[in-house]
Order: sequence, then structure tokens, then C-alpha cells
Amino acid sequence: MSGARGAARLAWVALLAALAGWYASLNSAGAVLALLFLLPPLPGLWRGSLRAPRWAMLCLLPALLLALTEVVASPAARSWAVLVLALVLVALAALLAMLRSASRAG
Repeated sequence: MSGARGAARLAWVALLAALAGWYASLNSAGAVLALLFLLPPLPGLWRGSLRAPRWAMLCLLPALLLALTEVVASPAARSWAVLVLALVLVALAALLAMLRSASRAG
């Protein structure tokens, strides 16, 4: 499970960094809100808890919705939105892999 857990950690941290960069460059309030939703599952993901990836997927929704909206509506934020959208999909895949590998091990 360590490979999937490491991928989930890396994806989560990369997503946090992308949202922080989005806020720093464009002063987007939506990026801060999405960033705040991503903080609560971080300790559980770091410990390797099996409950954390289950509800962490729900915490990806604000970032997903923000990125989809900004890709369509804001040319100035499009590059950040595409990056966040890609990282949300990577994080979702990593969380699913983490859950799948945990179910095989247990």
C-alpha cells in the first residue's frame, strides 16, 4: 500500500501547492476556499488511515467545481484552472488506488 499512499500524498500536496499558487498570482477567493476544504483530510492521508481517502474524495469537489468554472469563464485564470483540474483528477485516481490496494491487502 505504500506506493499508492505515497502517490496520494504527493498528489494532495501538489494540489495544495497549485491552489496556493493560484491564489498568490490572481488573488482568487475561490482558490482559498478550495484550499481550506483540502486541509482536513491531510493528517489522515499522512497517517495512512483507511477512512481518510473515503471522505477525502468529497473534499476534492470544491476544487473540481472551481477549476471547471474558471476554465470556461475566465481566460486570465485558465492556465491555473487547467493545472488544478488535472491535479484533482490525479488525486482522485491516487485515492482510488489507495483504497483498492488496501482492500486487496485486508
